[in-house]
Amino acid sequence: DQVLIIKFCICFALFTAVLLNYTKEVFTCTPPLPKTSYNFIFLLSSLLFGVQLYHLKQVNTASLEEKIYYPYYINDWEGFDLNSEGNEVLNRLYKKDDHAAGLMVISSQGKRQNIHTPEYCQFGIGWDVLSRKTITFSDVNAHEKSVSKLKLVRDDSVREFIYWFQSEHSQCASYSEFISQDTLLRIQGKKPFWQLVIVWSDDLGQLENFVKII
Repeated sequence: DQVLIIKFCICFALFTAVLLNYTKEVFTCTPPLPKTSYNFIFLLSSLLFGVQLYHLKQVNTASLEEKIYYPYYINDWEGFDLNSEGNEVLNRLYKKDDHAAGLMVISSQGKRQNIHTPEYCQFGIGWDVLSRKTITFSDVNAHEKSVSKLKLVRDDSVREFIYWFQSEHSQCASYSEFISQDTLLRIQGKKPFWQLVIVWSDDLGQLENFVKII
């Protein structure tokens, strides 16, 4: 909404500047546009602004959240719900034999300030980053996915940590990509609802193999 209002104010300012600087000139080839043409352009811009704003008001956050679904049984993995806090819409631990992997989904609820880079949370609970890289692979639906993969260490424990950002419009691996894509979508008049998806494990050496099947 804020982006659309700013765009409208810019259009109004330009329209006002054109009217104030309008002077009647004589052209030998093409006659000048009458003032009614500028009025029509302004009214059309106002109409388009109103349509975009109305469309954004109709977006139902709840209906978008309902699209988040991960089954409790994935191949030989069984999921158990954990306590959720804040903007977490899913917090689950999957187990298979002696292995475990966590899955968390955090919603922006239409406000990107509700999502931040997840490394900060790991720093806050004592984990340090040994390595960080971006990897790309195809999931079970043959969709290419680009994610950030970190190896964390705390005392004698090592954790594999993977995360990515996704919306109904796009998917990206890093926080900087998320900010740039969110800004671009808002300039286009869209109101993206982002999800930060986090997967981690303390005993899986190739965590991306689990990410591929979820």
